[in-house]
Amino acid sequence: MGDQVVVDEQPDQSSSSGSNATRLISSTVKSLGNKMSKLSDLYELACLESVQDIIQRHKVDCSNVATRSLEVATQQT
Repeated sequence: MGDQVVVDEQPDQSSSSGSNATRLISSTVKSLGNKMSKLSDLYELACLESVQDIIQRHKVDCSNVATRSLEVATQQT
């Protein structure tokens, strides 16, 4: 008795669903990658704005100190 080879005419469901799962995972990973990139850009922008705010506050503080020093010097004379 020889081995019999059975040819299945219908596509293998497990192979098809595995392929669908792979595509789903691939698209999910790509989508998450895009979202992470956008979050990274937003974080960078937020940090840049924070640094600019700090610099602006420092300039205002320095300006206020200079103005106050001038007022004190003017009052003492």
